[in-house]
Amino acid sequence: DLENDPDEVVARLLSCYTGITYNRLLRAHSRFTEDEKSKMAEAQKILGERAMVKFMHEYAQTIEELVAYVERKKHQFDFDVLIIDYAQLLKTSRSYDSKYIEHGEIYRLLSLMAVRCNVAVITVAQGNRQAQVRNKKAQKKDSLMTMTDIADSFEAVRKSAIVITVTRSEKHMADDEIIFLLDKQRQGKTAK
Repeated sequence: DLENDPDEVVARLLSCYTGITYNRLLRAHSRFTEDEKSKMAEAQKILGERAMVKFMHEYAQTIEELVAYVERKKHQFDFDVLIIDYAQLLKTSRSYDSKYIEHGEIYRLLSLMAVRCNVAVITVAQGNRQAQVRNKKAQKKDSLMTMTDIADSFEAVRKSAIVITVTRSEKHMADDEIIFLLDKQRQGKTAK
């Protein structure tokens, strides 16, 4: 995770598993019911035994360092998935004339690493500002963020096997919905 503190990520994971709101988990003086304590213990057990969560932001300042680190760790631990939150913060060791070219190199190196290490690489990317504003204010529920709305998207999208966008407009929030759009899939159909 390149953006969030490890404690924040763990709190978000616990929130997802337990149903306890993230903000409530972070409050130092929150009082939890016995049922909530039981849910937290179960979630911690699941995360500790079944999911190896490793935060690598302190180990890699560039994509090249990240690739080297992941390749070393793959020899120590057999993991299947690498999640990068978020890829737009990655840099290369070289200077490029444009962000567009640099992002292309980053995603090229991530693709090669995925093949060499036999891991799925999931990157989280932010939508461009215009799309975020447009989708937040959308009155129609079918107004979805697409892969063309991903900031600096062309190279990321071109090099990706699968692109899933997430939309949550004010209308979706009112109905407590999040919409996922499988916008690109090299080996099958796309769908909402």
